[in-house]
Amino acid sequence: MITRDGGWFALPAVLLLLAACSTASAPAPAASPTASWRWNGLIAKCPVLDGAAAHTFGVSGEGRPTADYRVKLSKGLFAVCVWGRPDGTVPGVEAKIDITHPKAVDAVWNIWEVYDQVPGLGDDARRQVTLRPSGLAIHVRSDNALVTVTITPSEPSGETESEMSARLKRLEPVATEITKDVLEDLR
Repeated sequence: MITRDGGWFALPAVLLLLAACSTASAPAPAASPTASWRWNGLIAKCPVLDGAAAHTFGVSGEGRPTADYRVKLSKGLFAVCVWGRPDGTVPGVEAKIDITHPKAVDAVWNIWEVYDQVPGLGDDARRQVTLRPSGLAIHVRSDNALVTVTITPSEPSGETESEMSARLKRLEPVATEITKDVLEDLR
């Protein structure tokens, strides 16, 4: 599925709205058979990207936490880490890591299931291509963790939307390898 924007930050508001509108007679969503409290945090403040894809893309090393990084009051963590040029210009990588209650993972994952599947990552993984701004996001569910890794490449000028979409889809192996690097740092 191709979208024009990432829509990540609108997601909590949508979930709150859905929760407020539900009634006692609404059936509860089925619990995931794999959802558990497997993950508690990260090995370091931000994951270290040390794979070949990260080196090739120019984003290797330990990520930098953003202002959105926070440890939750109870169990869990919401980390936003970035790699790439310190001035934020592209190419770059952003990882959003939400370690939370398994039921919250279930609720969010139901929204992401509309995207194309990516095999070999976590319990389930989905690809989302965004055109404005351009980027390729890989959403991964692994037990009680939701991880979204977005790679943002340089944009050639004069590219049509179909050319941009095709170029971003060709980056899927790079995004998949970088996502594996991030998942390896869950603890």
